[in-house]
Amino acid sequence: MKQKPNWNEIESRIDFDAVSNKLTEFSASGAGRRKTVADLLHKVKDAILKARSEGASYRALTAFLNNSGLPISEPTLRQYLRSHGAAKRKIKPAIKRARV
Repeated sequence: MKQKPNWNEIESRIDFDAVSNKLTEFSASGAGRRKTVADLLHKVKDAILKARSEGASYRALTAFLNNSGLPISEPTLRQYLRSHGAAKRKIKPAIKRARV
């Protein structure tokens, strides 16, 4: 039969402050976490948001990013930017012409 651990003995052997500091460093380094396209986009987020606010289309931004070596699809870029504050462009209503 498996023997139960002696928790008091284990507690006395561990330096919890050192373990806590190492865990903080580990989580800050991003170790153990897979990189995503959002991680890469985050590095140029401000520039993309600015270009979008100045009228750049999602299609043009996607083409530019792909040409720059960042493979991303238009729907993914749209989702990323909207989650980070990019507003949808307002479409002007069609002007109705009066029939003569």
